[in-house]
Amino acid sequence: MIKIENLAMRLGEFSLKEVNLQIEKGEFLTILGPIGSGKTTLLKCIAGIYRPERGRIEIDGQDVTKLPPEKRGVGYVPQDYKLFPHLNVRENIAFGLRLRKMKDVDGEVEKISSLVGLTPILTQCVKCLSEGQKQLVALARALAIKPKLLLLDEPFARLDLATKTRLQKEMEKIHEQTKTTAIHVTHDFEGSLKLGNRIVIMENGRLLNEPKAVERYLEEKLGHIPITSD
Repeated sequence: MIKIENLAMRLGEFSLKEVNLQIEKGEFLTILGPIGSGKTTLLKCIAGIYRPERGRIEIDGQDVTKLPPEKRGVGYVPQDYKLFPHLNVRENIAFGLRLRKMKDVDGEVEKISSLVGLTPILTQCVKCLSEGQKQLVALARALAIKPKLLLLDEPFARLDLATKTRLQKEMEKIHEQTKTTAIHVTHDFEGSLKLGNRIVIMENGRLLNEPKAVERYLEEKLGHIPITSD
């Protein structure tokens, strides 16, 4: 279970305002909000890239608020993937495993590559890959360390419609198999309904997560739509 309590942070003129959120183990949560609403800032606080001014972040019962990123058990897929251009696909996926001195690195890379469909291109240079393939490499690298929590920052923003639709289905299948707790942030209102168990709203640094309030917000934007999936 993930608990975020009274999280606040100022970044220039922008601020996160007393964010409170609870995510069940194995849940796939989508945070929906316009560009500049604070979604990425919140993810970076959870990942340990930013240090909040106050508040608490708890992952599986452990207070990680002051821990460095590598001690949190979090896999993070940033908007621009942050792949290493001088490494091939296999080496990119293995990076976090080697950093943590995990056993059987090659075996773990083979497992996760098979899961996300990258086995045929493991020796290719990442600079030669399509945007969709790069996204899958970034996802595989994050999942390879067996994170307690997976953070996905606008994972489909740079993809064309056909690739986005295909990868949304792939992501759903991968989550069904791994059961990894995940937070997916997006500004794509229609796309937000295709992934996840629950949607919450971020706007102007505030998180709106009461179900009726979220539903009213979505009705204003898109008309009446269910906000949870079975």
